[in-house]
Amino acid sequence: MLSSQSGPVPSASNPHGFGIGAALLSGLAVLSMIGCNSRESTSSDNTPPDHIINLPKSQGKYRFGVTDTLVVDFSEKIDTSALAVAFSPVEGIGARFKDQARLVIFGTASSSGTAHFPVNSPFTATLSGLKDPAGNGRTAIVESFQPYAWTDRDFQDASFTGYDSLFATDSTWIDGSSFSDSLVTEGRLDFSSNFGKEDRQDYKIVKMIPPDTLRVLLTCSKGLNIKIQMAGPFSPVGLDAVLKDYVFSQAFLTDSTKAKGSASLGFNADYSKHDDLLGSPAAPGIYVIRLSIPADTEGFYRLGLRLVKRKK
Repeated sequence: MLSSQSGPVPSASNPHGFGIGAALLSGLAVLSMIGCNSRESTSSDNTPPDHIINLPKSQGKYRFGVTDTLVVDFSEKIDTSALAVAFSPVEGIGARFKDQARLVIFGTASSSGTAHFPVNSPFTATLSGLKDPAGNGRTAIVESFQPYAWTDRDFQDASFTGYDSLFATDSTWIDGSSFSDSLVTEGRLDFSSNFGKEDRQDYKIVKMIPPDTLRVLLTCSKGLNIKIQMAGPFSPVGLDAVLKDYVFSQAFLTDSTKAKGSASLGFNADYSKHDDLLGSPAAPGIYVIRLSIPADTEGFYRLGLRLVKRKK
């Protein structure tokens, strides 16, 4: 049966721990309306209840973020005493009913003051005994969930002092998808050294060729002020030494979430800059995204990136 652990309850005004993003909030609003309408029509019939999982996209598996709350809306009120929910693996995941037609699934691990799912851990949820109050039911349902690609190595390796490369080759993101697709990466910034060292800044690198355009959306919990800076282009040769001495106050693009939960930026790779700095307008260049937090703050963030390939 369901765990007795308490967990966060999602809402449009205060999503669990970490901003879910505009696309997910929009999807939740629409599906919530569907759920409300279905709950109003609770007449007994011979049709077993169905369900909708509120996530923006499914590619064989439902994608979720480390601090998300997953919502399962049923097509009608169900017999909650009969429904058993089992997770595999079981560690770090909890669930509870918000009402007779809605189940919430959430992470129970805790870091940086935020409850979250285990990092980089796909899982399955098995719903057994799903039936409505009239006894109409269906066989067990198994749903699979896949986390977004996690590339913040500082979080997992206390000895790591480098930067996270977000590309696997010249044409793919680290998760193997095409550069024409979006990449979602998550991370944690921490000032209080709970994990063995301070981690007040994360570096992400991407590779661009003019006239490509990169669009970036940074989201975090409201009240957490994360600064985002972008610098480049750099040559791939000797990049470590260059970044070690680079003064990011010179970054060509700087913004922050301003404790509002998000910041959106966009820029394009420029022919003349690549020619001046790399010796050729067609030379691929490395761009660095630096995320940082002020003293005495900590929390999780999500970084969504979309590279738009343009005709030369």
